Amino acid sequence: MKCNMNPNEIMNEQQQKELKEHFNNPKNNKKLEVYNGKGVCTNPDKKAKTTIFINVDNDKIVEDIGFLISGCKSTVLAGSLFSDTVKGESIDEGVGLCHELLADLEADLSPDKEKPRLVMHAFLAAVENYKDRKNGFKKDEKIKIIRSEEED
Repeated sequence: MKCNMNPNEIMNEQQQKELKEHFNNPKNNKKLEVYNGKGVCTNPDKKAKTTIFINVDNDKIVEDIGFLISGCKSTVLAGSLFSDTVKGESIDEGVGLCHELLADLEADLSPDKEKPRLVMHAFLAAVENYKDRKNGFKKDEKIKIIRSEEED
């Protein structure tokens, strides 16, 4: 599973076209009416918030996914790319992709790495919420808070 979210990576023409499509017409940018996992990631330093809803089937496949973002267009782009990639995949594959992308972002020096971090952590929180619900806990959502890595 490949999710091209690294702005420093050289893209071919098809990838550029796909990126423009996600930017102009974000996929899965919606609240799901039926979901069994909800994760929220906020960054109070930037007043940014990402909420991800997942509907996982009995085989642990992400049957549907939606996201809402209070933030900039590049965060919406990250949400669109990521959600389109994990939709139809297992939650374990989605979690693995999150960890891979977060590791890549740690090595990235660009200031825009904050946006995909919000999306990744919101998805991980949604998966935790899904698992909690499966184990009988009734919390509506799982919340994660991240801080900006910029030094003042």
